Amino acid sequence: MSKIYDAEMQYLNVSFAKDVGLNMRGGVTSFESDRISRESAGLKPLLVYSVVAPCYSVMARMLVDAATPIPISQFLSQAWSSEYQLSMPQRLEAEAALLASDQGFVNWAQSQGVACSPAASSKSLRAFARSPQNLQWSVTWPSLDNEGKPAPRLEIANRSLLNYDTFSITTSNAFRKSMDALTFDAWMARERRFIKGSWTADDWNPACMVEKPKAVPKPHLAVLRRNEEDEPLYIPGLKELVTMWPGGRRAFFHDLNVTAGDFDHWVAGRAHLPIDTPREVLAKAGAFYDSRYGEYVLGGGQLLVARTAKAVDCVYTELSHGGDLEFSFEVVSPPGEEIPMRVLVFAPYGDHTSLILFPKIDGAESLLDALDLINQTPARNAPSDVWETIKWIAKNYEKFDKPQSVAKEFGIRHGDWLSV
Repeated sequence: MSKIYDAEMQYLNVSFAKDVGLNMRGGVTSFESDRISRESAGLKPLLVYSVVAPCYSVMARMLVDAATPIPISQFLSQAWSSEYQLSMPQRLEAEAALLASDQGFVNWAQSQGVACSPAASSKSLRAFARSPQNLQWSVTWPSLDNEGKPAPRLEIANRSLLNYDTFSITTSNAFRKSMDALTFDAWMARERRFIKGSWTADDWNPACMVEKPKAVPKPHLAVLRRNEEDEPLYIPGLKELVTMWPGGRRAFFHDLNVTAGDFDHWVAGRAHLPIDTPREVLAKAGAFYDSRYGEYVLGGGQLLVARTAKAVDCVYTELSHGGDLEFSFEVVSPPGEEIPMRVLVFAPYGDHTSLILFPKIDGAESLLDALDLINQTPARNAPSDVWETIKWIAKNYEKFDKPQSVAKEFGIRHGDWLSV
């Protein structure tokens, strides 16, 4: 079920534009921020001001030279003008840090009848701050072929952004489901309030804008395209499996010739790993080359710790070979016994047993209650000998040298009970 948002609330965000910058001629130029820094690309930073109506995912944006920020009220005056079609909300929510930079824009907004407050959900606000960062195509809209053309100057890029955002508002109903389309029509047909009057100068302190440098691959590892013959490709579920490693990501990389950062770039297809390292990573993760599919797959025998429901679902799906399971169930303690976590045991046909420990303080255990995992069956009470092994594993899960084989040994020892 999707989250319900107040139709008369908007999110305000000011952030550094991630994938575009200003070139020496003042043109808005895109660059591959996953591969190269803005400075290495010879570009100056831009700020992207945005307001988003999360109820309908429509927005208004403006790019501004980070060296000369404009007042927030100046941006809002334009975003809430009849030209943009978005109109004024009743309430504006923003990051607490942005509100703390206020030197007048909050009073200005309140004088227009718009209440301002910190975001009720910072996570939601940040999620809706990602869409305004999709700039590489929209700053030249509606042109379809920009190859060889000079980068547009800032004012031209902002005109394209205006055209793109207003076009998106007026045409977005074509992609909505029936009830959502009706409510959006009603929202657009309401008595909208557009801004009147002037804005306030110097109404915030841009010093609050501190950019955290984005990690890029080491120059000698960065590549445009990976050669599959020389280097195994990333396999589905590997990144999530690393996050579920007993002891966490740091423990996974402890004895490998690769850093977590290098691994993340490799996973995203932005970099090579040093020679032979990919196979070392895959071997530690218990992955193997499956000649039936002509590719690497995650192998069973794993002992893992649930971190998020999404990661568990992904890894479980891969380890269970899409649900081709001999068994899958939660192991329940005998009466009077208890450990601070829950335990899922499963094994696909033709592969080893795997175990996932679910700490009771995390939300991932809801998957067990709902039986949401593929072909998961109801819980089973463990006999005393099985439970003693479970207790020992749960107590020592961070101490095993090879957690990728612990569950395999568990499956061998208790195979008769597991296969009943």
